[in-house]
Amino acid sequence: LPAFGEAYVTPRLRLVVALGIALLLAPVLAEQLPPMPTQPTALLLLILGEALIGIFLGTLARLFMSALTVFLGYGGRQLGVDQYLVRDRGESPYNLIW
Repeated sequence: LPAFGEAYVTPRLRLVVALGIALLLAPVLAEQLPPMPTQPTALLLLILGEALIGIFLGTLARLFMSALTVFLGYGGRQLGVDQYLVRDRGESPYNLIW
């Protein structure tokens, strides 16, 4: 979830949301999960693979949200509604909050 990765969201809230989503999805997806590996190296590879997939998807979501922010900022300036925008002090001076 891209909005929960911003600087103004506390780590405790991120942890609670992540645990809540995991607890809600675990019973539904339990039948589709792979079997527990018996070897420690296989478990390590499984964890690393899942972490890499999560980093990749998180990076794509962050990139998409940044591109959307830039696109909407330019669109707002072209339409003349940029005087209603507020600067986002959380990340950089170029991000806008609608």
